[in-house]
Formats: sequence, structure tokens, C-alpha cells
Amino acid sequence: MITADHCSISSHPFYSNNLGQFSIPILFYLPDNSLRSSYNGVFQQSDIVPSILSYLNYNKPVFCFGKSYAKATDRYVNYYTNSTHYMLNDSLLFTFNGYELKELYKYKTDSLLKDNLAGKLNAERSVNYFKAFIQTYNNSLIDNTCEAK
Repeated sequence: MITADHCSISSHPFYSNNLGQFSIPILFYLPDNSLRSSYNGVFQQSDIVPSILSYLNYNKPVFCFGKSYAKATDRYVNYYTNSTHYMLNDSLLFTFNGYELKELYKYKTDSLLKDNLAGKLNAERSVNYFKAFIQTYNNSLIDNTCEAK
């Protein structure tokens, strides 16, 4: 597996916003070249370990916040920078101030994030997912329960 921990500086406007700044390449490689496909869904660094374990058919309990790319339904990417939480799925980018939805963009057609759709689209299901994710993440760290069960 080859990846970057951040993207490089670019003059392209997309890489100057809070979506493009966190877009990085990732490559899974096997010497026999048996991995010959591409994945166009959302993926984050916390998905690396579950993806590798899935490929290896590892079936013992593991604690991870990520998901294998093979489990491509209901995928979200979560990240935090400059006191703002970000979450994206296959078509929408959400920004949160605390637990309040601040911005919402259809990033595939608005990659420069100019048309804020917060309050215009029904995003209740995704907002509830975000709140549950943050609560689970925080409680797991506070209670020291980040372990496989």
C-alpha cells in the first residue's frame, strides 16, 4: 500500500479549499499485479487497515473507525481541521460547527464549494450519522474502550 499523508501545494483552485486540501492518492499493490481495478468511492486513511484485512480474509475481531473499501455502502469520510468537522459521502460535503450543520455542498458538481446548500437539502440522516460518529469516537477515547470485541 502506498499513500501520502497530505497533498502538495497546487495552483489549481480545487486544492485550495477544504475538500481538495485533504485529497490524496492511495495505491494497493500486489507483485503479481492481481489488483487491477480502481475505486471511485470516498476513502480515508482509517479505511486502509480494514481494507487490507478484508483482502487477506482476516476474520478475527478488530477495532477500527474505518471500513474496508469492499464494503462500499453508506460510506462517509470524517476529518477535523481549524476547529471545524468535515464529513463527506459519495456526493455531499458537510461542515459542522460543533454539532450544527454549517455548510453543505454537492462537491461532484461544485468542486470549488461555491453553492452552500445547508438548509436547502434534507440532510437529517447524514447529520444524525455524524453526531453518532463523533459521540462514539469521543467516548471510545475518553473511556479507553478502543478494543476489539
